[in-house]
Amino acid sequence: MKALYQKELQQYFTSMTGYIYLAIFLGISGIIFTTGNLLSNNGDIKVFFSSLFSVLIFILPILTMRLFSEEKKLKTLQLLYTMPVSAAEIVLAKFFAALTIFALGILVTTVYPLILSLFGTVELLVTLGSYCGIALLASLAIAIGLTVSVMTENQIVAAAVSYSILLVLWLADSISSFLSVPLLPQLLKALSLRQNFSEFTLGIFNPARVIFFISCSAYLLYVSSLMVEHRRGA
Repeated sequence: MKALYQKELQQYFTSMTGYIYLAIFLGISGIIFTTGNLLSNNGDIKVFFSSLFSVLIFILPILTMRLFSEEKKLKTLQLLYTMPVSAAEIVLAKFFAALTIFALGILVTTVYPLILSLFGTVELLVTLGSYCGIALLASLAIAIGLTVSVMTENQIVAAAVSYSILLVLWLADSISSFLSVPLLPQLLKALSLRQNFSEFTLGIFNPARVIFFISCSAYLLYVSSLMVEHRRGA
């Protein structure tokens, strides 16, 4: 799996996808930090994190749209199936490669709390909680995008569907207030990314929220593995 992971990671930069994602992410996050904190003389790091995932749901599909869709379009997926690795290893290699690119971008933003600490006090638990929440949230978003990519060979369709799902899940708690169908509002609130993420930005480490993100990500990766295995045997 290590060799496949390295191959996937390398493809992000040979295809320029990694550079494009990092440029967009760092550019927008830099603007958010500059306008929301520096120019407004606001030392509250929550201002930055509260806007960050709104950015991520727009650009994370850039990382995931090509994971399987490109392989199908280029007819290289059959070659991948002949490698001595399991379907789960194929899925995990692609997942961790995308997660690594995300981590590279988020790592650069750790300088922002350090900058704020030069001018005041930064809440450590809020900062750590926010980064933990962002990592869990991004992992689930990547798992969603990867699963969608398994289903289609069109990268644009994969990106559009992934973005639509993320947007609906992000706004699920707001949508639930307009529904009167029994149990559906409660279900939407439970699946709301915004509701499950918000406690992290307050420095609250709720095990239920952590389990939500990890279990949903693991389930989607498992489903993706089953679909890849089915296509492999077909």
